[in-house]
Amino acid sequence: RGFGDVYKRQAQDSAEVTTVHATLRDETGALHSLLEAISGAGASIVTINQSTPESGTARVSVSFRTGGMHLSAEALLAELRRQPTVVDIRRGV
Repeated sequence: RGFGDVYKRQAQDSAEVTTVHATLRDETGALHSLLEAISGAGASIVTINQSTPESGTARVSVSFRTGGMHLSAEALLAELRRQPTVVDIRRGV
């Protein structure tokens, strides 16, 4: 494997990364439930960023690799929206 192969693999990996931005209720287990659903769909979580809760909610951004998912990103978002602690969730651009 040469440098070109490594570069191609890195390009493929980065193309498979999706980010979701969510507003969660400030309740025990809210972040855990969100991450469990993403991971349970076969995604590999890359980064998690969360704000300090204010007025009963916290914003969180989660980036994940979609290559191993058994759901489409749209189906996963629909599933995440049904969680009782998710106030809002959107796919990043």
